[in-house]
Amino acid sequence: ERRPPAYELRVRAQLLEMFAGLAGSAAQSAPQRESAPAQGIKAAIEYIQGNYRQPITVSQLAELSHMSSGHFCRLFKKYTFKTPVQYINGVRLSAATDLLLESDRKVLDVAFDTGFNSLSYFIGVFKQSMGCTPTEFRRRQGRPAKNPAKNCRPAAQSLAIRGKVWYTVIRISPHQNVKESYP
Repeated sequence: ERRPPAYELRVRAQLLEMFAGLAGSAAQSAPQRESAPAQGIKAAIEYIQGNYRQPITVSQLAELSHMSSGHFCRLFKKYTFKTPVQYINGVRLSAATDLLLESDRKVLDVAFDTGFNSLSYFIGVFKQSMGCTPTEFRRRQGRPAKNPAKNCRPAAQSLAIRGKVWYTVIRISPHQNVKESYP
């Protein structure tokens, strides 16, 4: 078996050309692979914002995003800095604060109308987020500006994606919002 001169070099050159071609096509398809998870998370966020009044499970959101539940939770937290449950509760709390300030509806009705299926869970999540109960929040936010609500934090909602806060709206009173935008 006599091989032509520089046979090994030619084989190596051909192999390197094939590897270079594969690497080039992989680099071109990489942005598509990176945007697919982001699109899945965006679809989940849009679903949450449109359906927060209904029961929402992590497995539903993962299926909607075409991911396993574990992978979905990791990516969701990576993009939003919140777990899916924290994000869902935040959207629901934002709607609940609006209802508490703009209506005289019972706290129980507000809780159920914003997707919470337990009054005690709603009150606990509300108090953890706002620093006071829903009833205290309503009572204290109704006071004149001279007496700001003690122990209650302003109602706020922000959307953080990959380290940047895109918007934050802070509710100071039913008729006054402060909006800060960041690029």
